[in-house]
Amino acid sequence: MENNIKHVEIEFGYGKSFFDEGKMHKAMDSFLKVIEIAPDHPKANLYLGKIHAKRKEHDEAIRFFRASSLDEAILAEALCLEKKEDYFTSLSRYNQLVKSETTEKDIAAEAHYHIGVYYDEGLGPVLKDPNKAIECYQQSKTALAYYNMAQLYEEMDDTNKAIEAYKKAGELGEGDAYYNLGIYFDNKKMKKEALETYRKGAEECNHVDCAYAYAVSLDDEGDGEQARQFYEIAAKQGYDDAQYNLAVIEESSKNYREAKKYYELAAAQGHVQALYNIGVAYDEGSCGYPQNYNKAFLYYNRAANLGSADAYFNMGVLFQEGQGVDVDFKLAVDALKKAHDLGHPRALLQIGSIMYGSEANMKKAVSK
Repeated sequence: MENNIKHVEIEFGYGKSFFDEGKMHKAMDSFLKVIEIAPDHPKANLYLGKIHAKRKEHDEAIRFFRASSLDEAILAEALCLEKKEDYFTSLSRYNQLVKSETTEKDIAAEAHYHIGVYYDEGLGPVLKDPNKAIECYQQSKTALAYYNMAQLYEEMDDTNKAIEAYKKAGELGEGDAYYNLGIYFDNKKMKKEALETYRKGAEECNHVDCAYAYAVSLDDEGDGEQARQFYEIAAKQGYDDAQYNLAVIEESSKNYREAKKYYELAAAQGHVQALYNIGVAYDEGSCGYPQNYNKAFLYYNRAANLGSADAYFNMGVLFQEGQGVDVDFKLAVDALKKAHDLGHPRALLQIGSIMYGSEANMKKAVSK
């Protein structure tokens, strides 16, 4: 008997290690070995349920969760039942957790939050009731509960309570709360409060939108060095505008290697201005790029297809001059007309230089 208990705990330890490493097949094998010896092992059943839940095998997950005696398993079962849209049974599980005096505090808080969502959205057997939702969120006191509470207060036009709830959500790590609050302060022209809020969201929550908004504000105030720091936070999370702005800063500092890196990261995501700037770099042989009219045309074309008037204009000039492409006055005029339609101020003058530069040019430009 003692050997069996020891074997069970060793095998469970293997399973937990495999689970934490993301090796789900090996973890499942270990946990199944555990329940062969100890069918009611609460943690093994819990983790087997988690593995099936990750695979969206909700019926199997629920079976294992029900075999576990842990509060965490009851909460996980309720979440699976929600995925199956069995709101009635799910709600009963949440209520079971909040009514029990032995439920772990953080599990009870999660359950209160989910009951609040039921009243917030009017799910299943529950009628929509914002006031009851707020009561549940107040009992939960989790970051998401405060965030949802703030949005409800906004809908009720209770600005002061909304601000306080957003602040509490942010302090608990909900970056979206800081971002929404920053936007509110921005709209109210409360620049100092907006900056401080965005800074907190960026530094405390690593929130990409907060980092970008704070960086832009610093950039606008001429603090390019500090702006760079926060653009980097956003850029590392794939924010293409931040990558582009970093490229511009690096280019102005003549740090061309970094500028190219960030231009190309943004361009890979279809950032129109990054594509255009790379085109200009190849066109002029600047920013560490060799002069290459063929590549310039390709990048201009990609930017133009995304609606860049400047790219259409430069394509027109390349067709006019025969740089990277054959001279083609008709295609030059077509590109310049598109640039004009998109608001380019010099497109008509450039068309005039083609149309009236010579009789031959004019005939080629208007011929079908």
